[in-house]
Amino acid sequence: MKNKICVWPSSELTSVFGTIGRQAAYLVCEKLRPQQTVLGCMPALFSGVQEDIGFARDLPIITLEGHHAHHADKLLKEYARDKVTIVVDVERLLKINLINVSDSSPQKLGPKGNKAVRFLAHYTAKIVDDLLRKK
Repeated sequence: MKNKICVWPSSELTSVFGTIGRQAAYLVCEKLRPQQTVLGCMPALFSGVQEDIGFARDLPIITLEGHHAHHADKLLKEYARDKVTIVVDVERLLKINLINVSDSSPQKLGPKGNKAVRFLAHYTAKIVDDLLRKK
């Protein structure tokens, strides 16, 4: 697992940006970069699942933050110390790139929300590539 990056979405359930971040993380880990990534799970980390503790302890981490308070980054720093390599603020990134998700909610993404998922997933995949090149 040495040449892998952990993509860790926040578990924010009340914001559309949390949903977008989780869906993008799945897309990166299952379709775009399945051989280069693992998916971190915040509830598993809370529960003491050894696999996720190992991800946090041993791998570079990209957090996809669905809330402005960056909960994933803060919690992971307790476990990972200096392993959180990149923090992506989903709302800020979409706003900078003029991606509107007004047709979406935390429970259901519309076409604009799905476009945002694809954008974030490809953005994250590029970060994965850059981090692996530097290793």
